[in-house]
Amino acid sequence: MATVIDLLNSLKQFDLKAAITQSIEETEDAYIELNTQKQLFKGEDSTGSQIQPLYRSSSYAKMKNQMNSAPGYGVPDLKLTGSFYQNMKVRVESDTLILDSDVEYAQNLEKKYDADKIYGLTEDNQEQYNEGPFFNALEQKITEQTGLIFS
Repeated sequence: MATVIDLLNSLKQFDLKAAITQSIEETEDAYIELNTQKQLFKGEDSTGSQIQPLYRSSSYAKMKNQMNSAPGYGVPDLKLTGSFYQNMKVRVESDTLILDSDVEYAQNLEKKYDADKIYGLTEDNQEQYNEGPFFNALEQKITEQTGLIFS
């Protein structure tokens, strides 16, 4: 049976920053899915607003609306071939979570539609991520490394 001293020692050795980083890396797919499928695919940016600017070409807007009507006519979803979504990656630098895509045209999209609005989650989606996949991964690490069990 562990003593209070054992618990204190395990807590002193626990690297919370490393556990947070590992938890983010392990839940990358969940974060990206919230960003792409729950936001961008619906024409919604990280502020919860409609992605702007709208398509200028009516023929392109019509084609895109036939491919995906969820955003509404003329509203970008930043998905044509799917490469932009499929090449998204999450990384942690210092204390910052960075989401980006490594397709060659990502910079064009970031400039046109504002990178801060493309990458990132709405408040509701961020809360869903924090309280779901991220917390579950972090909780598991805390339990494994300290023996503390959440109830």
